Amino acid sequence: MLLACGIAAWILYVIANVIGTIVWDGYRWKSFTISELSAIDAPSPPLVPSPMLVFGVLSICFAFGVLAVAGRKRDLRLTGWLLLAIGILSLAGPFVLVVSGMLAAVEGPRIAGSDPPPWVGLTERICVGAYLLWMAVLSGALLRTRGARADLRTEAATSDEQPAEGGLAQGA
Repeated sequence: MLLACGIAAWILYVIANVIGTIVWDGYRWKSFTISELSAIDAPSPPLVPSPMLVFGVLSICFAFGVLAVAGRKRDLRLTGWLLLAIGILSLAGPFVLVVSGMLAAVEGPRIAGSDPPPWVGLTERICVGAYLLWMAVLSGALLRTRGARADLRTEAATSDEQPAEGGLAQGA
């Protein structure tokens, strides 16, 4: 169940982004950042911040799911801890806004007058989209792997109950 939260978080993030752009008449997705959808004076609140809060919670649940199935796999444990950190940061909005603002400052020289930085919205969406796609693929892969392991356990348990050639069940 926790692993499915990775897919649910991805879907919710995309839906919140699409709804925010629909309600904001002058919003241009290529040049406006995703965080602008959650701005105090944006026409989209509370349609965007509320799902984004749920996205953060789902991300944290997914991280716990990854940690739960990681077992002794060091790389998967590290991935789970990093996902947990990202989920916690997504709930820490002001910090994320400050860091995003610092990163967006790189686009500063490209600003002509009061126009938004060209392509900053598109480049941000590519970065966020790559992360969300990775999150969904990891979630699906772990769900399949976990399901495959459960199927193998079921088959092993079933074969233990089948009578052997001598008429006795194996393991008896």
